Amino acid sequence: MKFFLKKEFMLFLIISIGAFFRIYNLNFDNLWYDEIISFWVANPSFSFQETSFFHNQIESTSILYNLILKSFYQIFGYSTFSGRLLSAVFGILSIFSIIYLDKQINKNYSYIFSAFLISLNIFLIGYSQELRNYSLFFFTSSLTLICFIKYSDNTNNIRNLFIFSIILFINILVHPFGLILLFSIFFYELLKAYFKKKISIAMIVSLIIILILSSIYYYQLFTSTSISETDYWWMSNPSLSFYTNFYFSNYFGSRLVGGIHLLILIFLIIKNFSEIKKINYLSLFLIIILFSYIIPILFGYLFKPTILPRYVMFNLIPIILLISTLAFRHESKKIKLSIIVILSLLTIGNHFTEQTIKQIYQTKITSKPEYVKAINHINESNFNTYSIKVKNMKDNVSSINAIRNYVNYLSQDLIFIDINKQNILDVKFWFLCTLDINSSDCKISVYYQNHSKVLEQKQFNSIILKLIEIKK
Repeated sequence: MKFFLKKEFMLFLIISIGAFFRIYNLNFDNLWYDEIISFWVANPSFSFQETSFFHNQIESTSILYNLILKSFYQIFGYSTFSGRLLSAVFGILSIFSIIYLDKQINKNYSYIFSAFLISLNIFLIGYSQELRNYSLFFFTSSLTLICFIKYSDNTNNIRNLFIFSIILFINILVHPFGLILLFSIFFYELLKAYFKKKISIAMIVSLIIILILSSIYYYQLFTSTSISETDYWWMSNPSLSFYTNFYFSNYFGSRLVGGIHLLILIFLIIKNFSEIKKINYLSLFLIIILFSYIIPILFGYLFKPTILPRYVMFNLIPIILLISTLAFRHESKKIKLSIIVILSLLTIGNHFTEQTIKQIYQTKITSKPEYVKAINHINESNFNTYSIKVKNMKDNVSSINAIRNYVNYLSQDLIFIDINKQNILDVKFWFLCTLDINSSDCKISVYYQNHSKVLEQKQFNSIILKLIEIKK
């Protein structure tokens, strides 16, 4: 019994479960639109110039992740599984980086609890199985904090400062919201200089240089990227319900579980505020949490809405570390144990209501467009010609090409026709419309509506498939 209670065994078990959930049924779902974009742009058969051009046509963020994905494809082969495997690897590495980060600031066993909360976090598990840059962004964010603490603990080490600067810049290139970490660290350094009379000129200079370089890069990226067909901006500012949970319902699987995590975090911050206001790493974590909401929300109201749960998922790093650290530092053993037991039971119990556990003993429920089933239905019919409905994307032509690339990957027997460019008459074809792009608008163009007839209609999760006949 003592063996199973040893911290080494507990940590091994926690990491193993976290890795298992990130790998198991990795390629069960088909790709959705954003994943299809990365799958197309990172095609290893494209030259660097082609990848760069296609990226600028269709993406709204840095190219770094797609270049890493492209290199991964060149080594391990071009498939949806290998692409998602890269995300799963970063997701698993994040468990180790959070453990290391916790050990940097604590001298107790709180790292085991942090590892548990990270490993079994449903939100992180989900995005570790997506062919996008989010698990990489979470990992580089954790590395940024690790390197910052390493330098702060030894401010005369120029090597540590250089490594921190490189990792921070990479983190910003992975996702522009990495700038929030830069602003948080900069503000923390100013507070430390004001209240503790400790200032690292080298750190301040480094942060300013990185900010200038990042600003130049993203300014050129956004100004050189033209919107060729339409205003595709689809995001909106947070509703009033956002201010009751601050995405905790997304982070922890449900409004109830997220609300309990939020209340416990607030309780621990209030209870330990005298410790936090001493300007230490706990202060930095609180600053990151506040800035991760304040900066994008203000930007959204002043310019364009930008905040989404997945964009600020790095917020889970300070949230979980604050909960774990402050719980273990609580003077009352009863309260500490109660917090650990409550959050552990809620985290485990939540998995039994979600697909992570259910998928082991029953068929997993599809949550994304079922391209494979739709294509199989086309192949089983007497018509192998198809067209794609795309509207109000950043670049509609590039979006169609991205989807065609995915369809061709799944089946090379289908023939694509562009009904927007061709005068199609006396033909029957399958009209493929995905709801993650077009919402409920799956009508054929007005030009053909008076000459068209729907012969058959099927739905495969969020894919509407119509067999359409167009006559003179």
